Amino acid sequence: MKRLPFLKVSRILSLAMCAVLLPIAGCLNTPNPPSPDDPRIQQGVREKLNKAIEERQQSCMDKILLRAEAIADSLVLLELQRLRLDNLKLPNPVTRPGQPFIRSPLDSGPIQPLWDTSTLVHTNTPEFSPNSQSDTL
Repeated sequence: MKRLPFLKVSRILSLAMCAVLLPIAGCLNTPNPPSPDDPRIQQGVREKLNKAIEERQQSCMDKILLRAEAIADSLVLLELQRLRLDNLKLPNPVTRPGQPFIRSPLDSGPIQPLWDTSTLVHTNTPEFSPNSQSDTL
């Protein structure tokens, strides 16, 4: 029975030593990290940077489009509301008409009166009335 506690202690001690020595041994065998001037690293950085720029531009465009849609929708809704509330159907205001087209007369002769007014007989005057005596002569 004395042997059992000794085995337990030796196993615990060996596990502890492995736990301490294995990480140290792993650190000793690691290769040197690549330098930042390595072309593979530069290419990876460029790809990540381009991807981040594209994602940023896409999110900005999405935000701009959402804002533009909200503005357009609000303008459409305002116009629909105005049309719904506008129940007076008034005609458009009258505008000034344009200049009429003036036609020239077909004949080019001088303008003359239809009859000569100097030779007309006035029947409403007393000297030419039907009851006058000058007619009976």
